[in-house]
Amino acid sequence: MQASLSSVMVTLCLTDLLAPYPDVTIIVHNLGGNIPYEVERMDHRSLLDTPAEELPSSRFRKAKVLVDCNSFGPRAIEAAVNFTGPIASCADGRQCVRVDWTRQALADARLDEGAREAILHRNAAAMLARFDGSVQREKVAA
Repeated sequence: MQASLSSVMVTLCLTDLLAPYPDVTIIVHNLGGNIPYEVERMDHRSLLDTPAEELPSSRFRKAKVLVDCNSFGPRAIEAAVNFTGPIASCADGRQCVRVDWTRQALADARLDEGAREAILHRNAAAMLARFDGSVQREKVAA
């Protein structure tokens, strides 16, 4: 599953697939797969192979892709803060992923309070604030 999520992240963040859809934001589960651990290697290869191009890490951070930290521990969350775009705490509360696990991981992560608050509230709120139901209804009616 993690490899598949990494593949999804590469497609969404390192290609122009989302270019025709400037108002779309996508949420990818589980920190976007293994990207927080792979991106340094991707940057290294990019510097060697295509030094004039933008680094993958920069492209991941700028993409309109939100990842959740559901079921991950504090060290993984710390790594993701440095290498992916916005992170949200989207623990769904089902038996397989308990909300208390995610909240404890965020409490234990070596993050400043601003980063923790962004994960717990601000990143998801910013994504939801982009949605204006009246504009959406007008587009559907047209």
